Amino acid sequence: MSTKHDFILFRSIFDKDLFDAISLKDVDKIEKIFREKYDYEIKEGFISDDVNTPIDIEKLHEDFEIQMDGADDFNWAL
Repeated sequence: MSTKHDFILFRSIFDKDLFDAISLKDVDKIEKIFREKYDYEIKEGFISDDVNTPIDIEKLHEDFEIQMDGADDFNWAL
């Protein structure tokens, strides 16, 4: 199980709308996408913390940038 923060961060890799919302630090859009697209994960309990927990957008954006840093560096594959 992951926290709401970790779930959103992980999903942003595959979800362009979520990716863009985090890039723009748009908390309202992130919440809307989270609730509309990931209703199943919420209802089935894949999120360990309360879904009403506010998003720390600064921490989320910081972790997002760390995740993206070096994302286009494929030297590890050589």
